[in-house]
Amino acid sequence: SGASNPLKPLELFSSGPQAEVIQTQTKLPFSTIYNQQELKRELGIAGKQQRPVMVDFYADWCISCKVMETQVFTQPDIDQQLRQFHLVKADVTDNDDKNKALMNHFGLFGPPSILFFDAQGNELPDLRIVGEITAPDFQQHLQRALNSG
Repeated sequence: SGASNPLKPLELFSSGPQAEVIQTQTKLPFSTIYNQQELKRELGIAGKQQRPVMVDFYADWCISCKVMETQVFTQPDIDQQLRQFHLVKADVTDNDDKNKALMNHFGLFGPPSILFFDAQGNELPDLRIVGEITAPDFQQHLQRALNSG
């Protein structure tokens, strides 16, 4: 059908109020990175702003990533919490050498994975999320990260 979202294969054919809501949603301000150097840059930017960091390891081919992006991150309370972080999306769709090096650096085998860093750029390993997570559990994780960072 030409749609890019595997959760909504007929999205291009839909219309009406629901389609309008999708178009008017505000996107979260993620900075997209592909390698370790870009992550270091983003951690530096967050440090200057004294903001904690959330890094979402994502791939276009990852169904669980799409579920989290559309059904978890968009929850109003979660959206509000996420806006307190410097948000980084590590796009590992290509699975090239730089993507693999970035994942290997953190001992990850693939998306979805979410890492949290304090404002000084130190990872908070106890808050790592590997795999899909429910909205209530994710909300608790975010609160713990905000209290730690």
